[in-house]
Amino acid sequence: MSRVTFLLPSRQRIEAPVAGSLMSRCLAQGDGADQREGTGAQFARHVDVLPRRLAMAAVSRQVDCGDAQGSSWLRADPVSLRADMTTGRLMAHGDLGLDADAVESLLSPLRPLFGDEGFPISAGRRTPDATSRWYLQLPAETELPGFVDPLDALGADLGDCLPEGAAGRRWRRLFSEAQIVLHNHPFNVQRRDAGLPPVNGLWFWGGGRLPDHLSFAHANVVSHDESLRLLLAFGREATPAIEDFEQAIGRPLEGDWLVDLRRRRDAATVVEAALPAIQRHLADGQLQFDFADGRCVHWRRAHRWRFWRRG
Repeated sequence: MSRVTFLLPSRQRIEAPVAGSLMSRCLAQGDGADQREGTGAQFARHVDVLPRRLAMAAVSRQVDCGDAQGSSWLRADPVSLRADMTTGRLMAHGDLGLDADAVESLLSPLRPLFGDEGFPISAGRRTPDATSRWYLQLPAETELPGFVDPLDALGADLGDCLPEGAAGRRWRRLFSEAQIVLHNHPFNVQRRDAGLPPVNGLWFWGGGRLPDHLSFAHANVVSHDESLRLLLAFGREATPAIEDFEQAIGRPLEGDWLVDLRRRRDAATVVEAALPAIQRHLADGQLQFDFADGRCVHWRRAHRWRFWRRG
């Protein structure tokens, strides 16, 4: 039995499927339920990890450097922040076009700041893209507040995304102090003069220790998302080829597929284009629509007889 799961943005960030379209009918005819929202909760529905709290920082550190065992880790990624009238917003995370010299230049003044806290800061090193992933090494027993995944924080009010309460006070302070250090850095003066977004903040997220066990619920994963790729690399003996889904649906589907469209604002259009071929191949399988806001809908071929649910 085949199963195809679409990982989708929240319903507020995706264009609504056209009334009467295949996707709208599947959403109306299927069995729906509300689950936990957010990127971490979406991963938890499709990635089996023990202990249950996924520490993405430790996973990616192990892939990037191979030295994550025995410590707790926190991602402290370089980001671009923008201030507006009342708050600030996270505008860019990931590939900011930093070469090795730029990374070393930016890390140098940050090392005393975090070293005084007992948290050495460093960048990944095994691949060129690893240098955009920065890490704080923490004592194994360090208790951390909840942090917001950068994918969930993009464009959002920073006041809603920073760790709260007494547990978050230290990290709010370090967040502000890192902004001051980076704002005044000569590298960012050059960036602004060149019309490029400044690298003016660090985003803390993904804290914890290496999991004891990690496996995927789907045999095939289609994604351009960095975190999913790192999880695949950590959880399997070798990083599998992530197939092109449009080519894959041209032949009978075998096994389970996880199709990640969370970064696509046109995700509904992509799903609608793929559904005719998928439904031809599904036989007695199922479709799952997993939205980042927690709404999940399961559709099976037998549900097409629920004709009174038009969509």
